[in-house]
Amino acid sequence: MAPAHPIARFTRRRVIAGALSVGVVGALIAAQGATAVAASSNTTSPTVSVAQSNVAALAAGTPLGATAASTPVQLSIILRARNYSVLTNKVLNGWTGPYLTTQQFANQYGQSPVVIALIQAYLKAFGIKTNALADGLDIQAHGTAGQFNKALGVSLTNFRIKAPSATGKGMTTQTVYGSLANPKVPASLASPILAILGLSSYSPFVSNAKAALGHNANVTQAAGTGVPAGMRTPADFVKDYNLKPIEDQGFKGQGTTLGIVTFAAIDPTTPVKFWNNVLGLNVPASRLKIVPIDGGSPGPSEAAGTDETDLDVEQSGAIAPGAKVRVYEAPNTDPGFADAFYSAASDNLNDTLSISWGESETFILQTVLQGTETPAYVAATDQVLAELGAQGTSNFTASGDSGAYEAIADVGSTNLAVGNSTDSPFTTAAGGTTAVGTQTFPVLDSKGNLISIESANISAERAWSWDYLVPLFKALGFPDAPTAAVSLIAGDGGGYSVFEARPSYQNGISGFNDRQYFTPTDFQLVAPGLFEPTNVTFTANPTLGSGSSEGRGVPDVSTNADPQTGYADYDPTLFAASGGFAQFGGTSFVAPQLNGTTAVIDSYVGHRVGFWNPKVYKFANGASSPFTPLNDTTVFSGKQFLFQTNLKGVSKALPGVFSNNNEFYTGKPGATWNPASGLGIPNLTALAKNFAK
Repeated sequence: MAPAHPIARFTRRRVIAGALSVGVVGALIAAQGATAVAASSNTTSPTVSVAQSNVAALAAGTPLGATAASTPVQLSIILRARNYSVLTNKVLNGWTGPYLTTQQFANQYGQSPVVIALIQAYLKAFGIKTNALADGLDIQAHGTAGQFNKALGVSLTNFRIKAPSATGKGMTTQTVYGSLANPKVPASLASPILAILGLSSYSPFVSNAKAALGHNANVTQAAGTGVPAGMRTPADFVKDYNLKPIEDQGFKGQGTTLGIVTFAAIDPTTPVKFWNNVLGLNVPASRLKIVPIDGGSPGPSEAAGTDETDLDVEQSGAIAPGAKVRVYEAPNTDPGFADAFYSAASDNLNDTLSISWGESETFILQTVLQGTETPAYVAATDQVLAELGAQGTSNFTASGDSGAYEAIADVGSTNLAVGNSTDSPFTTAAGGTTAVGTQTFPVLDSKGNLISIESANISAERAWSWDYLVPLFKALGFPDAPTAAVSLIAGDGGGYSVFEARPSYQNGISGFNDRQYFTPTDFQLVAPGLFEPTNVTFTANPTLGSGSSEGRGVPDVSTNADPQTGYADYDPTLFAASGGFAQFGGTSFVAPQLNGTTAVIDSYVGHRVGFWNPKVYKFANGASSPFTPLNDTTVFSGKQFLFQTNLKGVSKALPGVFSNNNEFYTGKPGATWNPASGLGIPNLTALAKNFAK
């Protein structure tokens, strides 16, 4: 039997330089005038400079000389949607009428074929090849450093820099190309361009994995599976959140297609083996299609994050065994991210879509202030997610695994923060809970002999944080509770966006309750003009506080994501030493599970249910909500919840407390929504019936 290695997997953090804005928010350029150039692409047209500022990461590195003119370079030119306010209002208020085909969307909201042709003609004059996607919003450009130097008026240079490793563990040295000078484009072409992504190769996505701790949990496994005891399966999700009555009627995603966006390649036989050899689903291998974007993703390998893609595909495809599965494998770059989503939208073959990669808003703000990220990056993401809404494609984004402190994983700061793109008002943010159960941990003496067992009893499903593990610090190898608390900061990402306004469907959400276990300290300059705390002090049993905040609230819906009550991830190559299995957790599971759920619901109602949020918030505020808000504010303590058992079987209470929280936010009695767990946990059969009305 494979030993459990619980790991929370969410953030594949991107450190991006060279996402260069043209005609974007904040008036980065003052481009005016004509919107056309000669079809012959007159390269002597007046140009305007993009206000990129210094690229701090590159400037801090060691210049290595000019980038070879033959070096391949790939950019994504994201075009500004026309009639954008009309589009966003219709999506946020709940799309009415028929969903749009790709051509209908392009006609109403994409840039005109004339504008696209002019941009392509300009680039073609330099030998740059382009591919305009069907939605009229993304031009993929492929050329060389020499060609882009001439087209954009830059001089790409190689740099040696320090950057996070691909696994997110420590730093490494990278050799990258980039430009410290501002790029230039013809003034007549600037207006329709929202952003140019990918002028620098600096930094791929990296892993922000949280290793959970070995334990025994009283998990009841679905009968007839080959999954090791103690690891949950997709069948547990189906049962726990009451999707089973719908599936028992024969609705399992038939006639639908679900999509996964990822940045790590998989062996396509792996999920098929999981579905058929492990779970016994007997589904055809042909249901799975890999769609390489911009040359595809790195991997398969654990370092690239293949375990993430494995679980995304395995979970969604097992929950909806009748659905087809499309996996968009993109490079871990800015243009890779954009091209994957814009390609999926242009394909318009996916009834539902999910992604389990992200970064904190603080990280984006830091990179914008450093000049290594464009302010238009967030807008470019919102735009394509709104496009999905217009086409009726449901989409889900993992909310993060650092609780209310999402920036601790990538910036290293301890300010309250949520993640991106889960902060977008055009996605359903998938939050996490801790499932019911008693978790036990051995206490060993200096010679490794068992001397007692320490346990935490979770008697009701609650928002996920690891505060309940802090009183077990001795079993977990920490010298004291404060050290354990700071080391174990984890939980479902939740809070309020500082980028995104509160969408209309959240107008009814009220203020919040909190328990401030951590007080931020040691403020430091993390970017020009940006001071953030970088450490905390711990309070074991803080009083109940309250407050209010504007901005988009995250998450929207939550289900089990705690690695300690987590699921099986299967890969016979990556996890060969443990029989092919590893136990994982994180909101990375929730997003694809809701993705698969939507395919089932679509097959039940007979059509795409579309973007969830405008509808589910209305359902939640109705007479019979399909959600159970997790609004408890109880502080749990005493022998019933925290206890130590000696070798004679005698138990005594452990000192310490825990509560329903995500390391800061907690429940608010009577509220429909809270920032620790959103609308709460769903009754998926009841939700499906609401969608069917």
